[in-house]
Amino acid sequence: ASSRGGILKSAKVHNRTDSMSVDSCSIEAGDTIDFIVDIAEQLNTDQFEWAPVIQWKQPSSAKASSEEIGTVTWDSHRDFTKTTSFSLKPLEQLAHSLLMSNEFIFVD
Repeated sequence: ASSRGGILKSAKVHNRTDSMSVDSCSIEAGDTIDFIVDIAEQLNTDQFEWAPVIQWKQPSSAKASSEEIGTVTWDSHRDFTKTTSFSLKPLEQLAHSLLMSNEFIFVD
């Protein structure tokens, strides 16, 4: 979704893939682009393996006669590090279970 242009592309892709390519979108200073994943009807986590790539191309009208049109690429798979997961030790698992129990969640 674009802060100025609204939803650019939307798809329900539970247990399948779909292209989320958008040919072009005009962006100005201060605009935001949001990549939103929702669980929809599923009562589970928002797990996804989507790695968006954004390319910015300098408009040809903005180039000087001797300059080449520039392109900048942001690739979320390349530019963001992966989360490292680790297993809790038995004592840590016990502490986690106790902290998540009803007695610790609700204050009387």
